[in-house]
Amino acid sequence: MTQLKASKDVTCDTPVAQRGRLVLTVDMLACQYHYLSLVLYILLTSTLLVFVTLAVSSHLFLWDVWYIYHFCVAKLRGYGRQPSSQSCPYDAFVVYEKKDQAVSEWVMNELCVQLEERGDRPLRLCLEERDWIPGCPVVDNLCQSIHQSKRTVFVLINRDVKSGNFKTAFYKAHQRLMDEK
Repeated sequence: MTQLKASKDVTCDTPVAQRGRLVLTVDMLACQYHYLSLVLYILLTSTLLVFVTLAVSSHLFLWDVWYIYHFCVAKLRGYGRQPSSQSCPYDAFVVYEKKDQAVSEWVMNELCVQLEERGDRPLRLCLEERDWIPGCPVVDNLCQSIHQSKRTVFVLINRDVKSGNFKTAFYKAHQRLMDEK
């Protein structure tokens, strides 16, 4: 059995320019595609950077991008602010917990006095105690108050957030915003 000696017996077959030369004497840079490797390096690095940037941006700014996208789509479709109409006899509907005496007194004695009676332009508020139709279902009164008011004001304390009327009023006010686009 003969022993193969790398320095004398192994010759290069490719690339064609190096064919027949001993492997130990071949210039290793001649076997590389220098420009191709540089292009592939730049392409893969830029792809990786774009991917990482998109991932971080979507994590940090997803809602902002979502809002801007839908805002622009709405503008392109011609949506805009609805003009104020005469169908809103109230400037604001005030939602608060009537069972809490302190909140009721504050709304009636402070908030209503400040907004309805004082200032350059007094506002007209819709309040459950004085403006709701007696005998009408609560949900119907709530819907009418929200739709007949330009704004909805929530007076909240910690325990009110879980109340059924507050949740219903919030969902109805949110639905109105969505209806108005």
